[in-house]
Order: sequence, then C-alpha cells, then structure tokens
Amino acid sequence: ATLTATLGLSDARGVFVSTVEKGSLADKAGAERRDVITALNGVPITNTDELRRQVARLRSGEAISLTVLRNGSMQKLNGDATSTSGKNQESIVAGDRGISGKGRLGLRVEPLTPQIVARFNLAKAKGLVVVDVDASGPAAVAGIKTGDVIEEINGQSVRIMADVETALARADSGRIRLRINRGGKSSSVDL
Repeated sequence: ATLTATLGLSDARGVFVSTVEKGSLADKAGAERRDVITALNGVPITNTDELRRQVARLRSGEAISLTVLRNGSMQKLNGDATSTSGKNQESIVAGDRGISGKGRLGLRVEPLTPQIVARFNLAKAKGLVVVDVDASGPAAVAGIKTGDVIEEINGQSVRIMADVETALARADSGRIRLRINRGGKSSSVDL
C-alpha cells in the first residue's frame, strides 16, 4: 500500500526535505530532515515551485506555519520569517534537495501533472518525472535524462513525493536502484 493509503489521505503531495540549513526559515520553524512540507501558512504546497512562490511572499518578521508529514503523521510547525532574502528562501525550499542537483542523487523530480505529461509526451507513464539533472551528479553519470520517469526506487513504486521520502529513508546511505521509463521502455539504473 502507498503511504497515502496507509494514512487515509486522498493526496499527500508536498515537498520532501532531505536537509535543513542551520538558521534557515525551515530550521527556525522546526522542519526536520525527511519531513514532507504539505502547506505553508495554510496554502497547500504540491511542488517546489509553489513553495518558492509562497516563501517569496513572506515579509520579514511574519509568522509562518508549516504543515508537514513526519513519521506518518501530520504536524504543524511555527516560526517567523526573520529574513526572506536569498539564502533563507532557498533554504526553506530544501524540499527536493534529497533528489535535487544539490543532493544525494543529483536530480529533481516532479509529480506527473497534465502540463508535464504534455511537455514530455508521457501519456502512459506512472511515476515521477525528472525535470532537472545536475551534470556532475550521480544521476547524470548513470545516464538519467530530463523527461525520464522514475517508476521505482529500490523496488518501491513512487507516485508522489512521500513515496520518495519512504524509499530514500529505507535506503539510507546504501545503494539506490531506480527503475526508469524512457520513451515507453523500462530499465534499471544503479546509483
């Protein structure tokens, strides 16, 4: 069963946090590694771009409330936006860093939305689409490309960001095997 089914949630989209920089907005609100940010100040967060937009709207000193999925339960975290410039904006958007250009795998993925399906011609794909690859990261070295769809991580199906959280938590620092779909053909890639 997926994490959403286990929790009884109809939609557990959000932004996965793999690192939290000390002194960042995420840190000050109490976000932890492996949280999934699902809302900021009551506004649902479904992807990194939405989180960036909401962070950009914050005013210095404004109270912030993060809703996160942590260890299988939803929690509300509170803090304040002591600074919303540069570093802190990027730090709170640590969301996909575990799978982003600055993280462990060197790639960024997004859920399959109608816009992404149309952009990459992915009508029959199921998984998370790679939207950015760090040229010097493990994913690029393994040959993963923008537009590939990650269907599984270490044998676990991934459909939403919470699935990635679970799969990476189980893998810890061990080997990562991805099953990707490229042009309708599936293959396995080890990172």
